[in-house]
Order: sequence, then structure tokens, then C-alpha cells
Amino acid sequence: MEEYNKAIEFFKKALIIDPDHVDSKEKLKLIIEIVQNSSIKTYYMDGLHNYKAKKYHKAVYYFIKVMNLEPYSFKIHWYLGRTYYKLKEYNKSIDAYLTAISVNPNDYRIYFNLGSAYEKIGNFIEAIRKYKKTISINPVYFKAYYNIACVYDELSQYGNAVEFFKKSLDIDPKHCDSYYRLGWAYNELGHYTKAIETFKRLIYLNPKHIKGYNGLGWAYGEIGDCNMATNFLKQAIFIDPKYDSAHFNS
Repeated sequence: MEEYNKAIEFFKKALIIDPDHVDSKEKLKLIIEIVQNSSIKTYYMDGLHNYKAKKYHKAVYYFIKVMNLEPYSFKIHWYLGRTYYKLKEYNKSIDAYLTAISVNPNDYRIYFNLGSAYEKIGNFIEAIRKYKKTISINPVYFKAYYNIACVYDELSQYGNAVEFFKKSLDIDPKHCDSYYRLGWAYNELGHYTKAIETFKRLIYLNPKHIKGYNGLGWAYGEIGDCNMATNFLKQAIFIDPKYDSAHFNS
């Protein structure tokens, strides 16, 4: 690198003497490009190393150095978005992801991560839009369906939540969290028979899922079957005697 810097100084001095010297201009331009490319690679690797080491502030420092040299790099804005997200600087994460989209609008991962950042700042409508954009690019991306369902659940829009939890389960029929949250969404809608079926499926997949037994006990209680309700709540307590919700519901 020192030799390149000396060459840059040499050709700069040459151009002071003869500003129109074509060969000096071309060689100076070439050497500067070589130095910049070397710097970009070094800064990128330093940023990536610090990101993997969870030294996120240092990672940002190096990624910004790369961005200053290569402002239209998709991967740099991608990593800046991820790093700011790790630092809980969600608005900066959103800005970085939006810039990445302007460079490459066809990467479903960017829209998904952007949706997650919007969700973190409480902009649930925009989060849903970005998750749905993810699905439009990659229709089998499980996490997008699941996250949409969770947002609708958070907004107490249980009908929509049911729709997207079911779609997530079409992709991953063994995802226990989807069954659990779907069961409670049915409970909130008063669809207790469907809630019971859902919780039973969950327990079939995971016989030690305490919250599944608790949800099942709750649903049976709502339809007036106290014996079944007590039985399943006792199952939850048997697995974990300190599980307060089962004690409360029983």
C-alpha cells in the first residue's frame, strides 16, 4: 500500500508540471481505484468481523467507511440495516434498508427485515405491508406469514391472525408456536371447538408443552366441560408444579 501511495504522489506532482499529460492521468486514476478497492475490502472484512463478534458499534464504523467509498453497495446497506437493528437503532435500520431497496428492489429478505424494524417502532401497518411484500416475492417464506399473524394478534384482529397462522402452518405444519397462538386466537374469537382441536394438535407434536395444556383447559372451561378443563390444567401442573397460570385457571 505504501508503494501505491508513493505512486499517487508521483503522478500528482507530474500533473502539476503538465496538467494535460494523458498517461499520468490514466495511471493516477488506475492506482486510486486499486487503493480504494483494497480499502473497501479491508473495511468490509473488518466490519464483518466485528459484526460476527457482536461488536456492533465498531461494525457500523467500518461499514460506513465502505459506504463512503462505495455508496451504492447493496450488501453494505444490508449489513448496516442489520447492525443498527442489533443496536436497537430501528429508525437508522429502516433508513439503511430503504437505501438497500433502492439498489436492489427484488430481495425478499430486505422487506422482511424492514417489516421487523417497523414492528419494533410500533408502525404495525407498515410492518404488515412489508411482510406482505416479502410474500409477493417469496410465497413460501414461513417467517413472513407467522410475523403477519403475530402483528394481527397484537392488534386484536384475531380473524386475520387466524388466517395467517393457518397459512404459516401450511408451510411448516410442525411449528408449535403457530399452533399455540392460533389456539388462543380461536379462544379470543369464541371458537372453542377449533381452539381445542388446535391445542390437541400442539400437544401431539409436543407432549410437554405446558402452555398448550393450559390453553386446552381454558377452552374446555369456556364450553362448560369442567372435568376436561381440570384434567388438562392438572397435566400442566404435573409437568411444572410452579406454573402459575394453570393454578390460577384451575
